[in-house]
Amino acid sequence: MPLFLHPADPPGKDRTGEYELTVVAGYLFDSTINILRMICSNFLDRYRAPKLICVHTGAYSLMLRKRMQRDFSVMLATLLDARMPEPDAVTLAAGCTANSAFQARAAEAVNALKQGRSLTDAMRAMDDSGEFQWRLTNATHSRSGFLAALSGWHDALNAKSFQLEQAAAHVVSTALVLLNGLFVACVVISVFSFLISIVNAGALW
Repeated sequence: MPLFLHPADPPGKDRTGEYELTVVAGYLFDSTINILRMICSNFLDRYRAPKLICVHTGAYSLMLRKRMQRDFSVMLATLLDARMPEPDAVTLAAGCTANSAFQARAAEAVNALKQGRSLTDAMRAMDDSGEFQWRLTNATHSRSGFLAALSGWHDALNAKSFQLEQAAAHVVSTALVLLNGLFVACVVISVFSFLISIVNAGALW
């Protein structure tokens, strides 16, 4: 059963009441907060069956997720290059994201490592798409170290985050332009209606 997520009562409405900022920014912020709370509280891990449908293209949560992935990967690669034990590196890298969802999945990966599974196999718990696992597998065979081997993916995550940020900005700008056009159209229609009524009244008089 799909779960539809839509903003209803964005915080800070007392500051966004003017200039239609509630529509332009408030609802996007509310969607972002709700989505991130669902992620950080492990709601999506506990209830995997429902499909989550988010309005406003997921607001800002998509680009923030890419940044959290980048931060985790950069920190993990740095710690692995420093010869830190893999379970400690995974735990510390997840802690640096300040995200409980990453930390919960990191705990699963650490348990897998303690059971004798390889690092790349344990990373399945951290990445549903499998892309990070694949890139980490290639990095283990690199002579230049994890950070250098994963630098291309880190740049790609930065680019994806920036692309999503620009897409969100375009959505907001388009909504603002449409809202402004609607306002102008209402003003023009009301003015012309008033003039037509005056002309008709003059003709009848």
